[in-house]
Amino acid sequence: MQLEEIYENIINWTNDDAVRRTYEEKLLKRGYLKQGVLPMNQKKETRDKIFEWAKGLVILKHPYELAWMIVIEWADVADLGMWMKLILAIHSNHH
Repeated sequence: MQLEEIYENIINWTNDDAVRRTYEEKLLKRGYLKQGVLPMNQKKETRDKIFEWAKGLVILKHPYELAWMIVIEWADVADLGMWMKLILAIHSNHH
């Protein structure tokens, strides 16, 4: 069993949101670092998966900088307006 699978199992089976967020962060960071050394034929699929994990954390308004950086830097230009509205809405709710 790969470390990513262990993280995913913890995420899927825990009832504790704090534990879930901790392992979502670990999974995202591991995937992000790992995709840098993957062969080119595996990068797109892995990048798509990482982007989905990051979007999930951002949608939940989880303050994990790597997730926010990925969503902002990797978003399609067509989707960027939607993400900027979300970011501005979250920012305005915190002030």
